[in-house]
Amino acid sequence: MKKFILLITLLFFCFGFSSPHHRIIARKNAEAPSCYDCSGVGAHLWECNSTTVGEGTPCGCTDNDSTASGTGDVGIATGLCSFDDTVSEDGNDYYTFGAPSTTIDESGTVFIKFRINTAVASIRLFQIIGTSGAVDRLQAYLYGSTNIAGLYLGNSVSLDVRLSGGNTAVDTWYIARYYWNDGGTDSHRITLLNGSTSATIEDNEDVEALTAFSTNSASLECGNHSAITSSDFDIDYIHVYTGWVETDPNG
Repeated sequence: MKKFILLITLLFFCFGFSSPHHRIIARKNAEAPSCYDCSGVGAHLWECNSTTVGEGTPCGCTDNDSTASGTGDVGIATGLCSFDDTVSEDGNDYYTFGAPSTTIDESGTVFIKFRINTAVASIRLFQIIGTSGAVDRLQAYLYGSTNIAGLYLGNSVSLDVRLSGGNTAVDTWYIARYYWNDGGTDSHRITLLNGSTSATIEDNEDVEALTAFSTNSASLECGNHSAITSSDFDIDYIHVYTGWVETDPNG
């Protein structure tokens, strides 16, 4: 009888304490969130968590340069990049990366989530610049201070595509989508989306012969590198992909 009681006691201790250990192991094996995957697609997905693309949550990625250098009145806080030129008014406030690929200028799509705090004409939200920026550049920008446009400058030949005007307001989040293609069916396309619902506000495509860059894509910039003074705006993220992307898979 004593042996039987001892056996029951031992079984109680073995099974009674095994379950909590299994629960602890399960927690340790829980999957952690991973970064976006940019491998081999010429992409650059920056979430404005820090100057390093792969830091923070959500975690971005890039096919090339992972660390931005800042110029002028720029800053990063609470997952936003800020560009405030209302104090210095020198018009040059931007972050610079290396281009995600040397041929990203041939065909690509960028999604930019932005908010204008102080509107002025010609704010540059994003641009890719060739080795010679004077002759090769593509960009998404504001014209007339209230609307979005895309510009493609290839080998000194400049073409832009615009929306009708008056579609943006201050202190409101939007997403700008700009697509370019300098080969095949030459075209570029600009779209303004609601920043909360991603619903299309306005969309316009110009099918026109874009002149290819005469130099390799060298750098990717967000912010004003153009002496556009007194502006103040924030960017939540910049997502660049090669080719046409209708819906941002990481938006």
